[in-house]
Amino acid sequence: MDLDEFKVLLNRQPAADHSDQELKAMLRKKGHSALDKVIRNLKMELLFGAVMLLGLGLAALVNPESNILRGLGLFLLLLLIAQFILYRPIGAQLQQLRSSNNHDLLHWLESLHSTLNRFVKYYHLSMAILFPAALIIGGLLGYQSADNANEPMAPKAEATVWISVVTIVGCLVLIAASWWFMKWAIRYLYGKYLDQLAMMIAELKADES
Repeated sequence: MDLDEFKVLLNRQPAADHSDQELKAMLRKKGHSALDKVIRNLKMELLFGAVMLLGLGLAALVNPESNILRGLGLFLLLLLIAQFILYRPIGAQLQQLRSSNNHDLLHWLESLHSTLNRFVKYYHLSMAILFPAALIIGGLLGYQSADNANEPMAPKAEATVWISVVTIVGCLVLIAASWWFMKWAIRYLYGKYLDQLAMMIAELKADES
């Protein structure tokens, strides 16, 4: 049993000694706490990502000597726009739930769980699209610039079988490590709160039945 599971059990035990209204007040407080942490994590992540993408994108676009960097910069700026379009409505909905005075606790928790669950699904979907898209775009940029002697990002050494194998294996290892890290980060930043909300909903339904 890990620390999070122990905390959940510890928080659940006193519920039997409380009235229905006290239980609902406790669950609403826990829901708001989880929501506040999710919104904080979302804001920090989006701000960090936006600053990083904007900085790298602009730095690459203003490079006059490299077609590869200019292509990378354009890709990063398009990614920033897509990130804003995809995640801003979810952030706005979470903020709306935060300020909601809905007295139906079960409906409020279910709406919160549904919104956060949709956000996590979007996150996984964006990863599934972004990783192969970045690989394909990077390959195309490299291929188009391979014969350009003035391209500073093009490899200078003659391609051999071993260099190609090492490059491909290195890329696959990097992609696998990045995928694993992103899965862990999603779980750490959002997944545990999604599970917590699901347990609150189950607890409330059990108390009302």
